[in-house]
Amino acid sequence: MISPVRNLTDNAKAKKSLPVISNRVKILYLTRANLSLRRAHVYNILKTSEALRKTGEVDVAISHRLPKNFKRDFDVLYFRDPRLVFWAVAAKFIFRKKIILELHRQPRRWREKLFWRASLHIADGIIVITHALKDYFKNYKSKIKVVFCNTYEPEIFKPYQGLSAQEARKRLGLVVPATLLVYTGNTLTYDFSALFEAISLIDGVVLVLVGVTNKEKMQALAREKGVEDKVILVPRVDRHKVPLYLIAGDILVVPYVSSEPGAFPVKIFEYLAAAKPIISFSSDCIKEALKHRRNAMLIDPPTAENWQKAIVEIIQNPRLAEYLSFEAKKDSLLYTWERRGREIFSFLKKIYEK
Repeated sequence: MISPVRNLTDNAKAKKSLPVISNRVKILYLTRANLSLRRAHVYNILKTSEALRKTGEVDVAISHRLPKNFKRDFDVLYFRDPRLVFWAVAAKFIFRKKIILELHRQPRRWREKLFWRASLHIADGIIVITHALKDYFKNYKSKIKVVFCNTYEPEIFKPYQGLSAQEARKRLGLVVPATLLVYTGNTLTYDFSALFEAISLIDGVVLVLVGVTNKEKMQALAREKGVEDKVILVPRVDRHKVPLYLIAGDILVVPYVSSEPGAFPVKIFEYLAAAKPIISFSSDCIKEALKHRRNAMLIDPPTAENWQKAIVEIIQNPRLAEYLSFEAKKDSLLYTWERRGREIFSFLKKIYEK
């Protein structure tokens, strides 16, 4: 984990103040997350904090609570877990600090709705990760800024620069005489049924799932769909090895997960950077980054028949595959951590200076 920011909870020097720099905005990023875990939300917190710091205008500290020196040494409280709203209330009404809330999804239960509503009301500025989510929280549009979520790191692709798909397959032991479909990431919440059924109807394709944590369930589904010999299950790998699997693939796939306004699979950013044809289910969120027949193939609805048609078309049309790959790579340059940091800071500065 890259942790360029000060972690007040775990740091032995937690009681010491951040250096007071007059021309910098000093942010306390409040979180309940265990920063030692390798989770997507932890990675996002750390990389967002690093990106903000790299603007040269911000100091960021991460903590599980308001430190004793909060009133003196911080200007802004930043949080993305609405359950921390009570700390936000204290920061705003007792210490008179600005409050920034970042939301990645909508509330799903009635108890959550209470925390979300209170957090939205109290926040001076709200960051959401999709325009669809902004529309969902339409009552608060006047103080909402859309900034995309996780982006990708060009650095993790550098060790594999110039590597061909065949060379990548050799390194991974995936030397199979077939068109390789690749999926990377969580397999717990995605629906692979239609995709499995689709590949059962296509000769000469193999699907590689990278990041499998529910192996028995996936094996049972593969047996049910008759594709045991067409599905390769790979457990979690170090994220720096993920690009190797993407390069090895011929087509990168995003099966159905959810149509909620915040359900944007962040793997899409790395897929774009891999410069390979992408096939994904379609939703309002997905369409904010993926454009049908320009940088990806979007299937709606994500039925087995539609999956089959999209896969076969890419296999049979090399010019389309090349065009999608080129546009995907070009569009990946729009999504960087540096840009995320600048956009958040620009918004934060407006709020802070009010």
